[in-house]
Amino acid sequence: VNSVNANGDFREKVLHCELQMAFWSMCEHHLLPFYGVVHVGYFCANGPKPVERSLVESVVKFYGFKLQVQERMTRQIAETLSPQVSGDIIVVAEAEHTCMISRGIEKFGSSTATVAVLGRFSSDLSARTKFLESIQKTD
Repeated sequence: VNSVNANGDFREKVLHCELQMAFWSMCEHHLLPFYGVVHVGYFCANGPKPVERSLVESVVKFYGFKLQVQERMTRQIAETLSPQVSGDIIVVAEAEHTCMISRGIEKFGSSTATVAVLGRFSSDLSARTKFLESIQKTD
């Protein structure tokens, strides 16, 4: 992907990934914990990253430290970080839910994944695939 900067120069956009950021939260429906990891991918012009990992981790922790549902948390993280990266962002949250295990819906060790996509990731299958493959490489 190429973009044009203020001087009219073309700059290539590069996929940046922040993977395996741990979180812990409480299910707002059952008042039981769920926990896991969040992966964030975004495109920006080649060069220094516009967002430091510590900022991304802060956003993840901010939305995790409240009564929450995983789907909403994933979307909130994407929407909060989106303006920092020109709107092209994908967030994947993988979590184990104590509430589902205690009710017999899931077995121990199983997890639930949610995905939020904005910008280019919502329309470009190759961009989504490239990011999802980067997650698989870390497992």
